[in-house]
Amino acid sequence: MSRSTIATLAMLIGLAVIACASAARDPAAPGPGQGLLGGAYFCHTERSAASAASMCRPSREHCEAERAAAGGQGLDTSACVQVTPVSCFQLGNDPAPAAEWCAATQDDCELWRRIDLGKNGVTGASCAWRH
Repeated sequence: MSRSTIATLAMLIGLAVIACASAARDPAAPGPGQGLLGGAYFCHTERSAASAASMCRPSREHCEAERAAAGGQGLDTSACVQVTPVSCFQLGNDPAPAAEWCAATQDDCELWRRIDLGKNGVTGASCAWRH
């Protein structure tokens, strides 16, 4: 097995562990395949020197585009993997579907929500399990 294959497998296992641990901490979380609005999302993890968080998009193509952009900014990223359910909020409290922001865990979603509040001065309601 090549180093890149092993690294990819390690990142996938890490994302799965994070998702499982979050569901175990949050008894309100639906189980795998039981997303509230249907349809699996694709998630990757972004790592900086300061933090790591998952980010999820409704298609593999959107996930890969976000992952490439993060990599271009010098962040370490994992491969995109299919995840359901995901935890989401509305960026800037904008109700438009395009403003939905999702993560593989409640903790990661709340981190993005705090970042949104810091950048925009307003954010959506608390993260909720969807999709």
